[in-house]
This record gives sequence, structure tokens and C-alpha cells, in this order.
Amino acid sequence: MESGSHRFNRRYKDRLFRMVFRDKRNALSLLNALGGTNFSNADELEVVTLEDAVYMGLKNDVAVLLGDDLTLFEHQSTPNPNMPLRGFLYFAATYQAYLADLESRDGQTLFDRSLVSVPAPAYYVMYNGSEEAPERQELKLSDSFGRPAQGFEWTATVVNINAGSSEALMGACPVLGSYSSFVAGLRGRRASGMPEGEAIAEVIDQFADDPYIGPILTKNRAEVTDVILSEFNEEAYRRSLKKWYEKQGLEKGMQQGIEQGIEQGRSEERKANIQTTLQSMRAEGLSDKQISNVLKGSFDLSEGELAELLAQV
Repeated sequence: MESGSHRFNRRYKDRLFRMVFRDKRNALSLLNALGGTNFSNADELEVVTLEDAVYMGLKNDVAVLLGDDLTLFEHQSTPNPNMPLRGFLYFAATYQAYLADLESRDGQTLFDRSLVSVPAPAYYVMYNGSEEAPERQELKLSDSFGRPAQGFEWTATVVNINAGSSEALMGACPVLGSYSSFVAGLRGRRASGMPEGEAIAEVIDQFADDPYIGPILTKNRAEVTDVILSEFNEEAYRRSLKKWYEKQGLEKGMQQGIEQGIEQGRSEERKANIQTTLQSMRAEGLSDKQISNVLKGSFDLSEGELAELLAQV
């Protein structure tokens, strides 16, 4: 399976969680903390996240392969009972990629008379929304079945990673603890009424010297700012549409309408994100060349578009 080196995706936005845990060392630390293992060689771990597996236009999954274990971490800021089904479909696509690689490398296929061996799956949903949730719970795919089925089950393990929860896990995985504290700091500033851009800048400065997430925040400051703004804007848009549908009594089809509305608004959101990122980099004193490189890689802009933007700000 191909992992390759990551660059800021031109079409889809990362989430901050993925920016932190696509790093092999951070992913290994989280894997050990959740599974009670003590693997020490990050080079043996392979990041196998499918680059075309998206949800709501945002990349939010991290999949890792270590030995005979295939583990998927997915971050969620709102409770979702459909996570087992989503994870099941994601693993199906991941196994397809694994089998294609197996066939090209060893010539082994599902049509052979010998048993094909695949990695054992584990699926974790890392929840850090504002609603109350237990530290850990199991969601079952069978709850989605139209009728009871015998002999098959698939679960999603939902782990509460809010600050103050899952303290043993945070202690075993310090980078997760830092990430959780960062999100709590950002959430607290938002609750106080601080403007979003100011809140992001202040909390990044606060964690700049953090040994676990500080280097990611400072090295990729403009991208981190853009990612957080994208998440915030999409969550706010979801809430506003949800309230409108509920007010109109249109609960049926509400989710479909939200999805369509977000897709229609994505173009305008992209323009706003470009402007926010540009202004942030200007404020930091970055050169036109540095700004151009970031914008070109992040938003797939042409030279003409870049020149026009730089002339405006």
C-alpha cells in the first residue's frame, strides 16, 4: 500500500488531528497507548490512509499498518451513531488497496485455493466535542441492521479525548494530551467571545514551545490557521442549517440538505480561507515568495490568481 510523503492537500482540507497524527512517531505513541503495547520502532509503522477517502470534503482519517494489525483512527467533534458503518466501508476500501498491492507483489488473489491473509482491524473514534460523553464506549454495526443478524458484528471504539477525560490515555500518549489541551484552550477563547483569528493566533503562541505539538504548529502556522478556520466555519454552517431545518419541521432529509448546502458554500468558503491565510502570513512578515509557495500548494492557484491576490493585500 502506498503511503508516500504528505503535502498540504490541494483539494481537501486536513483536520488538525490528522496533521498531528500522520507523523509516524505520534501515531505509534497513540497506538501503544490505546492497545497497551510497547512498540518502539516508528520505522516499522506505515501510514496507509487512503488519499481519496473523504467525508464532507475534509480529510479526517489516519490509518496505520504495523505488522499484522491495521488500525484506523478517526476524529469526531459531534456524536455520530453511524461511525461503525462508516468505518466498515472505510476498511473495505483499505483492504481492497491492500489486496491490489498483494496481487502485484506476490500474485496472490482472492480466487486462489490458498487462504489469503490480511491484517487484523482495529477502529478507534477519537471524540472531543462539547457534548457529554463517556470516556470509552462501543458502537455496534448491528444497531444499523434492519433486522437482527446472527454471526457478524463490527464495532467502533469511541474514546473521549477532551481535556480532563481519559487521563490514563493522555499520560501514556503525551502528544494526545497536548493536542487535547490545545483544543481546550481554543474552545475557551471562543467561549469568551474572542474573534476566531485572534483566538487561533493566541493559542498557537501559547503552545509554540510545547515539545509534542509546538513544532507542527510553528512550522505550519499558516496551514494550521487555515485548517482550524475551515473546521470552525463548517461546524458553524452545519449548526445554522440544522436549526433552520428543525424550525421548518423538515427533519426528514435534513442531513442531505446540510450536505448539499455545505457543498454549494464551499467555493465562497475557499475564497474566505485564502484571504484569511494570506492576511495571516502578511502579518507574520512572510515574503511574497513564501506566501506564494504556501497558497499555491494549499489552494492550487494559478500564477495570475496569485499575482492578483498579492496585489490586493
